[in-house]
Parts: sequence; C-alpha cells; structure tokens
Amino acid sequence: MIEDASKSALIDSLTIFLNRVEEVLTYRPIIYTYVSFYEDYLKGTSLDTELYWLASYSAKNPYMQKENVVMWQFTDHATVNGIATPVDLNVAKSSFRKKVILK
Repeated sequence: MIEDASKSALIDSLTIFLNRVEEVLTYRPIIYTYVSFYEDYLKGTSLDTELYWLASYSAKNPYMQKENVVMWQFTDHATVNGIATPVDLNVAKSSFRKKVILK
C-alpha cells in the first residue's frame, strides 16, 4: 500500500483529472478499477461518490448494491463467436444509461 501522503496526492490528481475531463467534454468520466484498488485507495475518500465501473472476477461484486457503482466487469477471459481472443464481459445496471449517457 502507498503512504497516506501519496494516497492524498493520488486523490488530488484524480480529482483534477475528472474535473478537467468534465470541463472539456461536459461529461464526468467513470472511474474504472479493480475492487482491490478501490478498497485500498479510493473507498472512503472524496472520490467515493463518483461513478464506478469495478472489475471483480469472483462470483459477485460486493459493491454492486452501491448506487454509484454502475458497471461490473466479471471476466476478462470470455469467448465470443467471431473473436479469436478472450474478451471482457460486463454487467451494467439499468440506471447506467440515465446516469452516464443522458446527463
């Protein structure tokens, strides 16, 4: 784990990035990360209320009940007809379209 000062710098940098992207594109980006990174560095910080797309390759994602977790990547080794290499598969909440696309 990183030190508290570095964690604070990470949160500050991510906040600046999110604000700048939103300023330029007029849409706030979703934070995509693994559950373990969220738990170690983002959970309980000022970024905890941002929209999240969390990767968790276990049987379930423990954060899908949170309103601001809108997508779950549950595998990176799926097979799809017509694609020769493994692909990611995701689940999006029904609220995804309203929260992300139609802002």
